[in-house]
Amino acid sequence: MIGRLKAIPIFAGFGEEVLEELAKIARARQCQEGETLFREGDAGDSVFIIESGAVEIRKKGRTLAVLGGGEIFGEMAFYENAPRSADAVAKAPSRLYVIGNEDFRHVILDHAREGVKFLLGNIQEMSRRLRTTSRYLITVFETGKMVGEGGADAGDLSRRILARLLEDVPDATGGWVMLLNPFTGTYDEGSRWKEPTLEFAEAEALIRDGDGGTLRRRDGARTLLGLPLKDEERVLGYIWLEKGGGDAFTTEEEIIASAVGNQVGLGIVNALHRQEERNRQRLEQGRMRRL
Repeated sequence: MIGRLKAIPIFAGFGEEVLEELAKIARARQCQEGETLFREGDAGDSVFIIESGAVEIRKKGRTLAVLGGGEIFGEMAFYENAPRSADAVAKAPSRLYVIGNEDFRHVILDHAREGVKFLLGNIQEMSRRLRTTSRYLITVFETGKMVGEGGADAGDLSRRILARLLEDVPDATGGWVMLLNPFTGTYDEGSRWKEPTLEFAEAEALIRDGDGGTLRRRDGARTLLGLPLKDEERVLGYIWLEKGGGDAFTTEEEIIASAVGNQVGLGIVNALHRQEERNRQRLEQGRMRRL
């Protein structure tokens, strides 16, 4: 086990003596995809280190982070002696190490020099996650404000939402919104930013072949990310983002973009209803004038 622990980046600076002690207290755990590791409110009595695989951190059904090999999670309870603040679910078959808080503290205190290095590295990672969470909350707040203001038609709302989203994905080379026309059952182009290479017919084909969830496509020249705009389970349209050169969207970018898509659905429905009511009033006024 010592060799496996040493291969994990956060333990790379530990000497053989520390690794031997960690090997005695670390418990290996193999998880299947979809397995719940802990739930919000559970006792926080241990920390988890991912050797391989991926773990999704969720709160109230929303994805906050997706962690991979070499990353640690559940560590807030290590510092606070507090219940879990979110759920942790294996996103793929994963191999983890679980270390009890008290055992881990003893190792850190007994080897202060290496312990300080570990804690500093962990604090840096926590700071990075906090910045990501802050950006997520700002985006959710600003998007919610736009949706709640009302007044805008569906096309105008989609342009404003797209502009806001692109502030959080500055490397995107293009973006556009497709809205489902409730009368024809086909998609209309709601708004466009720059000149994405994605063609309308290609986007429609990707949607048809998808399952109503997030769509991804990557080749050597570009990466596409399609995010559904939903009213509960009904798809109302898609936000498309594009990156050139085959650059991938980060997990954080996907999480923020998905949060926007989840919020916008109700605003689109309300905007379409307002448009329908205005059209009805115009028709009624025209009919009255003819009379």
